[in-house]
Amino acid sequence: MLAKIVISNREIIAKVVLVFSLLIISYLAFTPQEEKQGLGFDKLNHIFAFTFLAFISHQAFLHQSLIKLTILPLIIYGLFIESVQFFLPYRTFSLYDIMADIFGLLVYYLALLVFNKSS
Repeated sequence: MLAKIVISNREIIAKVVLVFSLLIISYLAFTPQEEKQGLGFDKLNHIFAFTFLAFISHQAFLHQSLIKLTILPLIIYGLFIESVQFFLPYRTFSLYDIMADIFGLLVYYLALLVFNKSS
């Protein structure tokens, strides 16, 4: 017997927001940027973006493993972005960007632990 999968409207909306967020972040990551965009400090942009992506991914896959469907895919996405930027003449590969991405994921994970502990 197949298990019944129930997806809430909240999860559907989160999946749509996730797709659009990934498209926007990918566009920003792969196009030339003449001026500093976002918060002004590049690493803060990475931290904010990946904290947000972790939150929205978690909402999109509420009943799934946080590590398998949120944290690991987003680490791979961050590595993918930096790998593509390595080959773009107007962008650069940065290990610090990858570390900022992972730190953003860690911020979300720790906030989730604190929130769940206080609930």
